[in-house]
Amino acid sequence: MTRFLLQFLLATFGFITACTGGFFIWVAVNTGDSAAEAEGFLNLMLQGETSQAYSSTAAQFRAEQDQETFEKTLDRMGLRNYVLESWRNRRLERGDEVEYRGTLQQLGSYDDPLELPFKVGLVQEGGEWKVRYFTGPGRVFRFDGDVNFASMTSSGIPRGSIVGPGAWFSQVPDEEELLGMTRQTLLAFDQAVKDGDFAEFYEKMSRAFKVEIHVKDLQATYQSFIDGQVDLSSVANVEPQWDQPPSIERSRDFGDVIKVSGFFPIEPATVPFMLRFHYEYPEWRLYKFLVSLPGVSPLTPE
Repeated sequence: MTRFLLQFLLATFGFITACTGGFFIWVAVNTGDSAAEAEGFLNLMLQGETSQAYSSTAAQFRAEQDQETFEKTLDRMGLRNYVLESWRNRRLERGDEVEYRGTLQQLGSYDDPLELPFKVGLVQEGGEWKVRYFTGPGRVFRFDGDVNFASMTSSGIPRGSIVGPGAWFSQVPDEEELLGMTRQTLLAFDQAVKDGDFAEFYEKMSRAFKVEIHVKDLQATYQSFIDGQVDLSSVANVEPQWDQPPSIERSRDFGDVIKVSGFFPIEPATVPFMLRFHYEYPEWRLYKFLVSLPGVSPLTPE
């Protein structure tokens, strides 16, 4: 009886092992073409062939992100190597879509590489697999324009940053882009003051801001600027002075939030400001802000 039970257990174990091994082989075979395309894309980037990597992507990728933005994203990342998930951990292709995960190694010391999880999604295009998106942590892919959020905050705002086709990673914009975002915000604020109406300024703000503050409250807060006919148009020709390096704050509810603060040294008095930009695909939108009347001492980070 004991021998029979032992033989039965061994046979059962062998059957399960064979089935499991067969399943893994089946998964590997059925994801081989798409996985090879994903690796080809990653290798081109690793070798510095960014133009060729961009050209090899899906039409949706190239339609929503231009080559300059793609190359700038890769340049900031400083890729040195990557590890794609083992075929044992792959998920099966879903019709004409598939997603792979892995880890990127960024520039650092060779003894202590900076590692970053990533996802690369592919879609069939003309019978061939093409990369549709390449994203990092905190990015939630938006499928075909539909906002199908896996999780939402209590206020109805999606958790994480929603992105579409393209390469999207958590990165502080370069100095030129940050300057443009800051200057554009202050000039739009100045126009709202001149118009005596913050409605248009409000509509361009982050959805996360608008669920917390009504446009009437925003206008009431800055009514003193309107009443005093404050003119901030000079910020168009003056470089801001940062009081600390711009940084990214990680928010569980809202994903990436860029914080910049400082002042514009315009005449006859400086204009202190503190701005936070929340990423709402496909751009950074003003999430929180504070602009002080000219002449007030520059704001501190607090």
